[in-house]
Amino acid sequence: MQILSALPTWFSWNPLLSYFTAVVLLVIGVSIVIKKAPPQTNWQETIVLCGPVFIAMPMALFGLDHYFFPAGVGRIIPAWIPAHTFWVYFVERV
Repeated sequence: MQILSALPTWFSWNPLLSYFTAVVLLVIGVSIVIKKAPPQTNWQETIVLCGPVFIAMPMALFGLDHYFFPAGVGRIIPAWIPAHTFWVYFVERV
């Protein structure tokens, strides 16, 4: 906890949390795919095998954004749709 007290007061985890989560998910997913890839695959086939990771990582990241930043995501919803916060949480759960 000393590192948190050493951070300046203007520092915020909000923007960094999404980036950190994206990098961690990408590294874990790609490393799992590379370990499970057959030994005779070349680098192009390995990139194709990483496709599910490239799809799942943004989905997990946007899901986290819905929970951590509901007001920011709610501003994207058009003004004519009522109950912005409800739709933010509803869309994330679907």
